[in-house]
Amino acid sequence: NSGASPSPQAPSEGIWNPNAACNWSLLFTPAFGAYVQALNWASLSEPRKARSARVWFYISIGVLLLYLIVPGDAVRILPLLYLLIWYLAAGRPQVAYVKQKYGASYKRKGWGRPLSIALASVVGYYGLAVVVALLPSWTPSGRTRLSTSGVAQQALPATVTIVTFDASLG
Repeated sequence: NSGASPSPQAPSEGIWNPNAACNWSLLFTPAFGAYVQALNWASLSEPRKARSARVWFYISIGVLLLYLIVPGDAVRILPLLYLLIWYLAAGRPQVAYVKQKYGASYKRKGWGRPLSIALASVVGYYGLAVVVALLPSWTPSGRTRLSTSGVAQQALPATVTIVTFDASLG
């Protein structure tokens, strides 16, 4: 126990552990963490912070799409750089907020459903990456050629994302 006592405003339905959300973002990108944290902020009755987290979610999707469609070495560092920026600007502040306000004394939501949806989103993202990789090799005759150059190499980042999930998780 961190010494903080539970606050009377602690959400009765619980929240996802914000530190775990940041950690899962290493695998599922900041889009996952931003969405989970938006739901947490809403449960914590912090609508302004929830809106901000949703903005981070949409920016995360944009970064992933950019990485998917822009060929070349210029974007290779983008996912890692964005992860660091998101963590410092948005991920870590929720961790500190919950720790300061509730310590370890708050009801936690389970990770089964969000992680299942994240995994399904990973499959969807890689499916989209394959489609994007095949687009440049589409020939006028209507046949596709498989290619491992250019976009195909760029389309699969080191981290992947959750595309979206229902706000009623839990």
